[in-house]
Amino acid sequence: MNTSEFLNALRARPNLPLAFSTSAGAVPPGFHLSEVKRVSHQTVDCGSVVHNWVENQFELWSPTPAAADRKPMPAGKFLAIVEKVRRMLSIDENNEARVFGRVAGGTDQMH
Repeated sequence: MNTSEFLNALRARPNLPLAFSTSAGAVPPGFHLSEVKRVSHQTVDCGSVVHNWVENQFELWSPTPAAADRKPMPAGKFLAIVEKVRRMLSIDENNEARVFGRVAGGTDQMH
């Protein structure tokens, strides 16, 4: 999903709570959007083909179990954080969007 599709889905439902999950399970509802990143990748695969792409990463931090009783973050709050970051960092909405976070002690991509 590109960043535009991701953010437009949030813009369409700003008052709804956000929920993310991974193969390891659900992200606790008290998560924080801890970082927004524009990441450039330059790679060479096993066939010596060079690949270049840029993606936007949204990193979640999950609270300790004691803080897990917090309510889920509304989509509008997530968007407000992204908009604040956009005043400092150029975010191209055509780039791929990736949401990462810690669940069960590991880092995983969210769904």
